[in-house]
Amino acid sequence: MYKVVGLETKARGCAQCHTKNGTGDLPAESGFSIVRSLHYDLVLNGCEVGGGSVRIHDPLLQGQVLDYLGVDRISLQHLLDALSSGCPPHAGIALGLDRLLSLICHAASIRDVIAFPKTLEGRDPMSGAPVPISEQDQKLYHIRSLEPMDDTCVESAQ
Repeated sequence: MYKVVGLETKARGCAQCHTKNGTGDLPAESGFSIVRSLHYDLVLNGCEVGGGSVRIHDPLLQGQVLDYLGVDRISLQHLLDALSSGCPPHAGIALGLDRLLSLICHAASIRDVIAFPKTLEGRDPMSGAPVPISEQDQKLYHIRSLEPMDDTCVESAQ
């Protein structure tokens, strides 16, 4: 669930930071050195077509994981508050339908089956998106477009 990379002294999360630890693994007591995660992959003929995990539903454990990974608790306080209110155990899975279809259709590339393909620059060739939203459309949909506060907002979104 966690691994040390290069010369770092702290481990990084291998899965996302909300994945529950395996039964019997106590992350904080083991110093996060021996922790398995409850995540799974759906594989068809050697190709991953889906994946998911059981999520942490204990606010104390979630807080320990955030602290260990160096994630600011304030930025995820809403999650910790929700877990504290009695969140039940929960899990999820996401299927990669484009990958599954590429296997079924024997496509040479996953790009051959993607419903809404993008160019290498991330543009949609059908609509030209992303494009600026006109002021008229912003008023119609009750939205507004704001400039990033600084470069870190843009970098973290990429």
